[in-house]
Amino acid sequence: MTTKKPYTVIILCGQSGTGKSSIAETYRKRFPERVRVIDARKIVKDAYAMIIKTPIPSFSHSDAFKEAYKDDDGDIVTFGQALDDFYFSTRFCSPKWYIWVANVKAEMDEASKDAKEELTFIIDDVPNFDECQFLLAEAKCGVVVSVEGFPGKYERLQTERQTYNTINDIAERVTTKLDSSKRRKENFDQRMFRLANELEKIEKSLSARPAAASTSSTTK
Repeated sequence: MTTKKPYTVIILCGQSGTGKSSIAETYRKRFPERVRVIDARKIVKDAYAMIIKTPIPSFSHSDAFKEAYKDDDGDIVTFGQALDDFYFSTRFCSPKWYIWVANVKAEMDEASKDAKEELTFIIDDVPNFDECQFLLAEAKCGVVVSVEGFPGKYERLQTERQTYNTINDIAERVTTKLDSSKRRKENFDQRMFRLANELEKIEKSLSARPAAASTSSTTK
């Protein structure tokens, strides 16, 4: 029987367009040997893209506003809405609601197995708080970070998406936050550098806290 190696989990939650993926990738490039980035809903996007025969980038923030199809009433359903509809339908109909994030946990375990040092996983795009708790449960330490603001040129909230309210619910439950809003005379790369610095401070603050403590410390 092999013992699972310890790892750290940082979950980035926020509305579409707040810069979660860009922050995660900037941080990974800073520490390429020990930091891994996982899209929590990649398996959902892969499956749905195959079903409706569309490229996976259709679900990116810049394309999520575009029309995917019209419903029975003739109303436009965007790619973002369509993805959420598929995600929630599968989540609610599945015997195990955590079927998607179980895949993420398995990916973390597999990556940690052969790692030369303790890994930090940046998990992007987790839309429900119970999924955050599930992913933190076996980590050595971890935190849920709410990313708020708009770092780039896309500044539109998709309030019509099902995940809009569940992501707001996460933001209300956690105390650790990143403000990705533009600052005066700050370009995008400078903004990502600043946010990566803030994320590094958050990670360093976790080192003295066990997973159970860090989970509770992020909740009100």
